[in-house]
Amino acid sequence: MTITTALSSLRSTFVGAATLGLGLVGCSQPVDTSPAVTITVPSAGQVLKAGQQIDVRFTISGIDESGTAPVPFSIVGGDMKVPGQGQVRAFLSSSNFIARTVSIPNDGSPFLIPDPQYGSAAQLVTAGQKKLQLFLYYNDGAVVSPQREGIVNITVE
Repeated sequence: MTITTALSSLRSTFVGAATLGLGLVGCSQPVDTSPAVTITVPSAGQVLKAGQQIDVRFTISGIDESGTAPVPFSIVGGDMKVPGQGQVRAFLSSSNFIARTVSIPNDGSPFLIPDPQYGSAAQLVTAGQKKLQLFLYYNDGAVVSPQREGIVNITVE
């Protein structure tokens, strides 16, 4: 093997490796850390009784970058927009929210929808396929953006 052939072979190997390396750099999507609400109960496809309130459980996660510094999002009461703080609103196959909360639900303090101040369960939890959606809002009523909302399809009978 001559020096020219060896250099040519080495150059081909280097260019191929560099091209492969460039193809791998920057290909992965950045992780979405925006505020998120995740519905844990009810589960997708669950069958629920018509005319009765729905016990909804969820978790909150993610980082709010709407202020001067990124902060973890949490649900906290108030009436002003504070970065990283807000409430959860529930929608049931409608554009109007039917309940809201500023606390993580648990056995001692469940999040039941609909809240009677927005309508009765007999009126709002009717038979059929329903989309239960939870969205994050700041306490001044502005929608948190970006966010990852919680969505579960359920059946009401």
